[in-house]
Amino acid sequence: MNAGHATGTFVLYLKEEVVDKILKALGLSMRDAEDDELVKNKLGEFCSTLAGNLKKGLSEQGYVELFESAPAKYKNVVPEGAQFDYSLYRKQEITFSFWNQKCIVVEVCMGHVPQKGR
Repeated sequence: MNAGHATGTFVLYLKEEVVDKILKALGLSMRDAEDDELVKNKLGEFCSTLAGNLKKGLSEQGYVELFESAPAKYKNVVPEGAQFDYSLYRKQEITFSFWNQKCIVVEVCMGHVPQKGR
């Protein structure tokens, strides 16, 4: 991780028009939604929870333990892009629609993850 050699990436995109509804579902008030840093931190925690569940699921299926870096949090633009292994050419995208619109997109790219004991 420290050398910048990621095995994969986990990217969460949220439509800005529905962030307040998602924050409310996470237990925050509308006043909290006006604080960009608080919003980015809470959504970073949400993303980490999702990534942690993926990591746990892989481990339970017999793959080596993965290490997760702290989430990078941005609004509207990622200035340097997401760091990942450019040899990864497969991406999985999961889209969630609520309130009759596409609200959440999760993109996952993974390199080779060896099984335990191999």
